[in-house]
Amino acid sequence: MKAWAEFHSLVMPSVLGCPIPTVDNAIRLTARDFCLRTREWRESESFTAPGVIQQFDIDIPTGTELVRIVSVDVAGEPLDIFGRGELPASWATCAPSNGLYHVGTDIYMLFPAPIAGAVVTVETALMPSNTGTGISDDVFARHAEAIASGALSRLMKLPRQPWSDINLAVLHAGEYERSVHLAANCDFIQTAPDQRRVQPQG
Repeated sequence: MKAWAEFHSLVMPSVLGCPIPTVDNAIRLTARDFCLRTREWRESESFTAPGVIQQFDIDIPTGTELVRIVSVDVAGEPLDIFGRGELPASWATCAPSNGLYHVGTDIYMLFPAPIAGAVVTVETALMPSNTGTGISDDVFARHAEAIASGALSRLMKLPRQPWSDINLAVLHAGEYERSVHLAANCDFIQTAPDQRRVQPQG
């Protein structure tokens, strides 16, 4: 995990005099936006099914929020993903379509229930929470400059500050948006075959 301070060398020389809390807030807001729009922060969780429980929750790192479930497979077989409210009311007596169903705030159900010993793997897309203190090493390594550009755009748009510069803010915003679109398009290309069978989450 990379703390917001890791971005300081990319941001602070261009906004001299800006308080560190203000800088960190701009970085955090930009990182949230970037991860929400690109789904670049990915984490995988695997567990062994006990054979009797098909309901489970998803553990995510402290300081993060779930953007969406990207994929789920049981014993290597991918399942469809269904959003909240898509589990039929008659599921207890009439088996629904095979897949992962979102049934509560953090609760999910698998149909059919995995057999005992089957490995269930769930890949999630995350973003920093409102109180998050950093971002994954991988996202930082690949997108630190893009996030820094977005943060600079936010800071330079602040009115009546020594570092305010609307023209540079527009330039940084353009660079940030190009990076977001590139990353989002790469994600779409990589996941497009799966998205033809995945239902949107609620």
